[in-house]
Amino acid sequence: MEPIRIATAVLCVLLLLKIVFALRREHIRVEYSMAWLGAICLLLGICLSDFAMNRLADLLQVRDAAVLLLLLAGVVFLFTFFSVTVQVSMLKDDNTVIGQKLGILEWTVERQAAEIRRLEAQSDASDKADKSGGA
Repeated sequence: MEPIRIATAVLCVLLLLKIVFALRREHIRVEYSMAWLGAICLLLGICLSDFAMNRLADLLQVRDAAVLLLLLAGVVFLFTFFSVTVQVSMLKDDNTVIGQKLGILEWTVERQAAEIRRLEAQSDASDKADKSGGA
């Protein structure tokens, strides 16, 4: 096996271990790690399989294993980055909606508090009027 394939396999295993440890420590959520785990397993499987490497090299007309691995890694991780970008975009939209709802809620609470203060002041004024008128 070529040194570039061994190095790629070792790096894939290290990244796989890093993701597993991050999952165990709850630094990354399971649903977000699935894209990374899939990408790493795909790259590792292709890297370790002579048949897959030769088939892809023939299909893409690439003669050098290093170029093929770099191309595969780039494509696989671009798809993974895109997946993460979509998730981050959805979270940003959700945060915007939550912020708007919180603003409406704060405005409603302030309006109700002002109404309560007005009613208390009105009640205090009528109590004073009743006391002074009844005396």
